[in-house]
Amino acid sequence: MKKTTKKTPCDKIPADFVYCFNKTCPRSAECLRFFLGEQSSERPEIGLCVFPRNAENSECPYYRTSQPMLMAWGLTPLFKDVYQKHSKILHERIYALLGSRASYYRYNSGAQLLSPEQQEEILSIFESLGYKRSDLSFGGYVESFDLSSL
Repeated sequence: MKKTTKKTPCDKIPADFVYCFNKTCPRSAECLRFFLGEQSSERPEIGLCVFPRNAENSECPYYRTSQPMLMAWGLTPLFKDVYQKHSKILHERIYALLGSRASYYRYNSGAQLLSPEQQEEILSIFESLGYKRSDLSFGGYVESFDLSSL
């Protein structure tokens, strides 16, 4: 397994990232959206944010942990020992999971990173066709934050 350890700097936040500025939220101290809203040196003047009512029961659906996680990129290595008869099925299922063929190529190139949940779902697709998880690995791994918009 290839592993690169680097954290995403605050200046790499996507334009559609949703911030939170609710200091009274019980989870604000551990929320990435709040942390980046407070810490970003070049905060945008206008953008998307979470409304305070989402934290009323401390189960905000937009919560993101401020702890970095092991994100992955590169899907091609998963296919190195795949039977030709499974290749099309695997690709189609992964395209559906990631939203489109274009999204697949963004994750494959590293332009977008796969969350641990997405990695798990992709590995499960391979397992459903009889491939061993221990024989599978992505192209690379990066310690980063989940900067997906929602």
